[in-house]
Amino acid sequence: MDRFQDLPHDIALQCFIRVPFNQFHTIRSVCKAWKTEVHLPELLRLRNSTGKAQSLVVLSQAKVNPAEKRKCSDVPVYRLVVLEPETGSWSEMPCLPEFEYGLPLFCGMVAVGSDLVVMGGYDPRTWDCLNFVFIFDFLSSKWRRGADMPGGPKSFLVM
Repeated sequence: MDRFQDLPHDIALQCFIRVPFNQFHTIRSVCKAWKTEVHLPELLRLRNSTGKAQSLVVLSQAKVNPAEKRKCSDVPVYRLVVLEPETGSWSEMPCLPEFEYGLPLFCGMVAVGSDLVVMGGYDPRTWDCLNFVFIFDFLSSKWRRGADMPGGPKSFLVM
């Protein structure tokens, strides 16, 4: 791994701007310097200015169990999927912490920089209204819990 750390900064940066979003977690694991570099705003600006930034579409999609004969279950289960329009590639995002059984129903979602923020909605098991905020960092491919929404639980958020 030491040989990667000796790569000249300019060459490493040219490599970083060409890496697809779903491989940033790999770059981060090479060394501490690269982990730091991936999170610098300069990299995102450089990817944008050179036309190397990827456009992504994140959708909430119903999970379907092919073994079930009927198309609708009693309680719908949703997951997050990512479409890369340039390649036509689809991938499933990791589940939110505390929500392995599905995305909160009627939650709000918004993209902020290289993050996806998911907030509010209803717990699909209990139907409790939620004030949770979860943030997915596309650079680390990980979820983290944000501060709860001010003003209490909400659903059907209008962005």
